[in-house]
Amino acid sequence: MPSVKEQFTIRCPKCESEQTFDAVRVADAAEEPEYKESILNGTLNVFNCTECEAKLHNDSYLLYTDPAKGLL
Repeated sequence: MPSVKEQFTIRCPKCESEQTFDAVRVADAAEEPEYKESILNGTLNVFNCTECEAKLHNDSYLLYTDPAKGLL
């Protein structure tokens, strides 16, 4: 299953600046191994405001696949 990214507009909850944010919806570890590390260290789908430097974890859905390990 190929990795899928989605781009959308988000309003920073701290300064209310409107910005574009890229979120991973399908993370295929075979296709892009760095996704596994990003998930484990909590940095995948984190919004970083360019105006006030606030960070916000995007809690939308995420499908993780690792065919080599039989994970879905």
